[in-house]
Amino acid sequence: LPWKRALPLVVISAPFAWAGGLTPIKETLFLSLLAGSLFVAGAALLLQKDRADEETVPDRKATIADLLTGAGVGYLAGLVGIGGGIFLAPYLHITRWAGAKQIAATASLFILVNSIAGLGGQLLKLGSTGALPDVAAYWPLALAVIIGGQIGSFAGTKVLSPVLVKRATGVLILYVAGQLVWKLLG
Repeated sequence: LPWKRALPLVVISAPFAWAGGLTPIKETLFLSLLAGSLFVAGAALLLQKDRADEETVPDRKATIADLLTGAGVGYLAGLVGIGGGIFLAPYLHITRWAGAKQIAATASLFILVNSIAGLGGQLLKLGSTGALPDVAAYWPLALAVIIGGQIGSFAGTKVLSPVLVKRATGVLILYVAGQLVWKLLG
């Protein structure tokens, strides 16, 4: 994990993820934002040029563009209720921010911190509406996410090629975006 470059992205994104989680939005806008952002992320994963992990990547510090992207992705992540790594990783790949493994590690840290911050905002918002007890019934999903994350991490690092993981992830993301559009249309 390239801590010196990753920490500025994470530190600036977390308060924006919290604010995004706290922001009330209507279901139609929520589904539209989620579908649109997932479509862009899935297309970016499928259209990116593949490069080897060993490719030399310039060593650089976080730029203003990186920080603005971190803030924007953090807010969007909190707003739509996901960690945001799926939005951040394509940007980091396109800008040659680091090698693929460093980007994956940075996206994982980004997801963890922004998920916690966004969840905090969501819980604060739900607590004020009285809906928090209804959400508490979904605690088994947290366990499923942890188990699925470990299985996916093992498969992604030990079994499957990075290109296959990237392509399959892009297709899956586009499928989910399509399902959301289908739901929006009726």
